[in-house]
Amino acid sequence: MNPNLPLIHLVSDQTMQNLLPILSLKPQIILQVRSSDVRFQRKSENLKSALAEVRKLDSYCDYDPEIQDCKIESKSPSIEQVRKFTGGLQASFGGAVFNLTGGTKLMSIGAYLTAQKENQPSFYCDTQSQQFLDQETGLNLFKEEAAPSLKEIAKRLNVRVALAAQGWEEGKQWTVDASNPELVPLSEIDHENIEKYGAEWISFRNQLRSHIRRGGEVTKEDYIRCQSEPLPLTNNEDFIRFFEQGVRVCLLRKTADRYYVQVGSEGATKTNLKSLNGLVRKLVGLLWELKVGALLQSESDYTDWISNFKPIGNSNSLDVGETDYLAYSPKDIGLTIISCKSSKPSLEHWESLLSRRERLGGIHTKTLLAIQSVEKNDKQIVLDRAKRFGYQVAFGSIHPESLNI
Repeated sequence: MNPNLPLIHLVSDQTMQNLLPILSLKPQIILQVRSSDVRFQRKSENLKSALAEVRKLDSYCDYDPEIQDCKIESKSPSIEQVRKFTGGLQASFGGAVFNLTGGTKLMSIGAYLTAQKENQPSFYCDTQSQQFLDQETGLNLFKEEAAPSLKEIAKRLNVRVALAAQGWEEGKQWTVDASNPELVPLSEIDHENIEKYGAEWISFRNQLRSHIRRGGEVTKEDYIRCQSEPLPLTNNEDFIRFFEQGVRVCLLRKTADRYYVQVGSEGATKTNLKSLNGLVRKLVGLLWELKVGALLQSESDYTDWISNFKPIGNSNSLDVGETDYLAYSPKDIGLTIISCKSSKPSLEHWESLLSRRERLGGIHTKTLLAIQSVEKNDKQIVLDRAKRFGYQVAFGSIHPESLNI
């Protein structure tokens, strides 16, 4: 592509379809054409945030194009308004390349008419078929100039670029909580016991949880019990191996061949009660999350992911709480929200993921519920609910069941 020719694209709710061809053609001037609707002023800023993330990638570290905001003074521009507006833009530069993907249908038609009249290159970014589709109004840049294909570009992106394209800026709107890599060996033992013993291990694990916490939150009585009473007895060597690993990572202690929960020695303080609540999570839910992380690394199509995504500031609302994993797949050119549950999720959890999906990535974001185990009678209930919500669901893995959605 002639670097002196600007790329004209149309601003809409989705930024990725405008970002991908930019990364293929690398224009030095980008003209963002939008309506006067203030909503699209904010959307136009998302491209700048995404390009800032892109510049952190080796292949684009020196790419810093000039971006101009070009506003049509109408909230809903007509075909003729767009045709005249884009015609004036391309004339002032002696030509332009047109991306017809964004904007409204009328805006796309108006821009196409300009490209057709002036014999300027135009294309459509089809993320579903993963192609840049030439519209035969001028030179086919992706064929004649051998620009990188959409599939090639998709492989270069990551979670942070995809988030920025949706208006989520790291450090200002989101961060990640600390992970617990020291618990990975314990998570492996937990999962091995699930696969080997099934309901027997789940029942025993539930006993451990009830020993630590009888109700919703740890109480003073729970603390006293954990301090003085040992955990349930077992002769199963694999269950004992779980205890021994718990001792190694300082979640448990061993005294006279019995195992106890590791509690603070200062009494039932708020800090110690909070630590006990966290210990319950580490012994059950967190272990499955860590196993999912290992599966992402060893047997998935995802090329990038982050764990413990957490909104901050004004973005921290109830409908976008902490998310176990956000993963990026070049095949989908978008994000997948991965929610890890050790057992059948509540209906409230299913519903909370709807707004989370919309806010974190829009229509191109998928949701995967990775459930460690469910009772036999509950499996079909979960599958039916996943179909209704439009989620993927996996049992004991990250490979979705077939739902025929």
